[in-house]
Amino acid sequence: MVDVGLVVDVTISDVKAVERSRADVQRGEPWLARDRLLGALRTEPSNQDVLVLLAEVHTDLGDLPAAGACWFLTDRTEDGRVGQAMAALRNRYRNPVALANSLPLQNDPERYPPEARRRIADLRAELAAAGLDWDPPGRPRPRFARRDRVATALIVSFWVAFAAANLAVYTVGLVTAIRWIW
Repeated sequence: MVDVGLVVDVTISDVKAVERSRADVQRGEPWLARDRLLGALRTEPSNQDVLVLLAEVHTDLGDLPAAGACWFLTDRTEDGRVGQAMAALRNRYRNPVALANSLPLQNDPERYPPEARRRIADLRAELAAAGLDWDPPGRPRPRFARRDRVATALIVSFWVAFAAANLAVYTVGLVTAIRWIW
């Protein structure tokens, strides 16, 4: 059974966080708004109001790559301030793995708007071209991780068998030498 009251409380708390954050910005305390919005983003990672306001606050604070990471997950087009922030994000995180890890993506991509899903799909394609799998919200990982583990296990098994064979040869030699002495 789903507790509907809990869902309503989360939504109301996110609305309060956005309202309070706007008040923080109007008072000239954007750092407080940023912290409040980051907390709201943890409870509702795909909330567009929180992401947009957080991107604007990051832009006001001069952290364009962080703003770009938030804009990346919204439906905003890449023009004006959004375009500058997205360019700064791409400039700071030139590697697609670093870019994927920099995003505040903590939800299934289907919960984001179409433009954000397109950006996520494009980034997945970049990672796939580099030989990596990425199932958001997880981290990118090598595509053939299972095969690498099997190869490592085979190599370790070979060296263990080699060491055991050498130990057996030395033991036989030692027994032979002791018998000869006695």
